[in-house]
Amino acid sequence: MKDDGTLVVADVVSSEITEKSALQNVIEVLRDPSHVRMHSASRLASLICSAGLTIQKGDTWEQPREFEEWGRLVASPERIDPLRTIVWSLAHVGEDAGMGLSVAGGYQDEARAICE
Repeated sequence: MKDDGTLVVADVVSSEITEKSALQNVIEVLRDPSHVRMHSASRLASLICSAGLTIQKGDTWEQPREFEEWGRLVASPERIDPLRTIVWSLAHVGEDAGMGLSVAGGYQDEARAICE
């Protein structure tokens, strides 16, 4: 076995707050039933280190998305309206669900939920 390899991991991570991470993962399962779980960045790092690897560099970035863009990832169109209601309702009461939800506009039909 060689010890000089490089592993690059690029993935979406969930919130470090357990309850927000759980909510974010539930929303993702509703969007895509094949979704298993997003880990927080610290949990992902822990899994990598527990496998005997050393993290030499870490980097993160945010990718804001409007709901319709995020919703286009939904394979079944019948799930988009319930998801729109859930996400808008959460954002409207100030719950970011670990994914940076926010609302631009005043009413659900006009609002743009932002998913980071």
